[in-house]
Amino acid sequence: MLAEALQNIYRRSYDPRTEIDGRLFEEIGKVLNDATDAAFSGSGADGDFLQQIKTNNAVFAAFKTHRMGRDMAAQLFDAEGNLKPFQKFRADVEPIASHHVDAWLRTEYDTAVKRAHRAAEMRQFMAEADVLPNIEWLPSTAVNPRESHMPFYHRIWPVDDPFWEDHKPGDEWGCQCGWAATAEEPTDNSGLGGERIEPSPGLRGNPARTGQVFSDDHPYFPSDCKTCPFKGVQLSLFTNRTKDCYRCRNILRTILQAKTAPVIEQYKRLKADPDYREVKYDKPSGGISAIHKEHRFDPTKGVFGIRRGEYERLAVEVLRKGGHRVVLASEQAADGVKCPDGLLDDVVMDIKAVEGTGRYTIKNKFDAACAQRAKCVVIYFHDRAMYSKERVREGWQLYLGDLRSREQVIERVVCVVEDEVIDFTP
Repeated sequence: MLAEALQNIYRRSYDPRTEIDGRLFEEIGKVLNDATDAAFSGSGADGDFLQQIKTNNAVFAAFKTHRMGRDMAAQLFDAEGNLKPFQKFRADVEPIASHHVDAWLRTEYDTAVKRAHRAAEMRQFMAEADVLPNIEWLPSTAVNPRESHMPFYHRIWPVDDPFWEDHKPGDEWGCQCGWAATAEEPTDNSGLGGERIEPSPGLRGNPARTGQVFSDDHPYFPSDCKTCPFKGVQLSLFTNRTKDCYRCRNILRTILQAKTAPVIEQYKRLKADPDYREVKYDKPSGGISAIHKEHRFDPTKGVFGIRRGEYERLAVEVLRKGGHRVVLASEQAADGVKCPDGLLDDVVMDIKAVEGTGRYTIKNKFDAACAQRAKCVVIYFHDRAMYSKERVREGWQLYLGDLRSREQVIERVVCVVEDEVIDFTP
């Protein structure tokens, strides 16, 4: 991905001053969303809040991608203004790339896990405040804990105390403090001087309320609207506009363009490839779909009176309209070998339709997909009455309990329920 990004900068495929590399943006966003999923796993937090955080992750990823592209593009020319040979350019940007995608991204991932986890915990604290109305600050688990948070150790504040809006475990880079809900009475916290302890840039605010893992005072973000690389021409007229990066239409438009550009490229490639048919692009969502000419559709009629191969077509339609990239692959293989159906968002996937209500029905779908080495399973419910989150979760647990000697390869589960796409986090 990084090598491709360097080629795009060198070929001037986009303007790094005002645009971002779509593929690089997508990969950075995926890392941050993986961190969010890891933090929320088993938390019971509602899907709308998780989606809000992921939407804001995209904004942070866009500014990080821009900073990375801008810094590397600055190395294109030598002191005389001549374009460097590509190998020289690549060598000169190696330290920049290494910092952005190694040390910095590792820190950002770890911090995103902690901050998103704190957000899930705080939302749970707020939900249970009638039973456990207060929060205790727990000491750091670091080998060498910082002194700034030590005055807060074992201090207790009410869940709704304004203190938590400006201070919390994890509001300094590398902080390993913790907290816990408690029914014990608040402590006397007068004279602590907490107002003098500033969160690190980028770690302000309460993520449980803002839905933002990183605040927009992070160094990747502009100091004001006038210096924003994504501002529209009309913004130059406004000198006193209040910065609100996470809700700015200019950055959201840039994100949409970044997401769309590589999708359109893929669509054009598939459209020109004689091995693929029914290549479609959904403009409102940015989703695409294509079917290899050697993909086989099961002609057998199922319990709903339609051919089982039609389940695949219906699932593909819903996924494409939901903004996904779906490619049904060739299924030409050795006799007796069952291939996965293709790719969903570049991940090997298989589509499994649910026609029964038995306890082991969904578990068996996971078994079959695992045997085919699919990393993503799309479970299609033609009848909404057959779907429930609890049923899918039970099927997953039964599948995990019966792996025997097989390796668990499934990383993602997507349910298509009639015309709705529902992500299920294993």
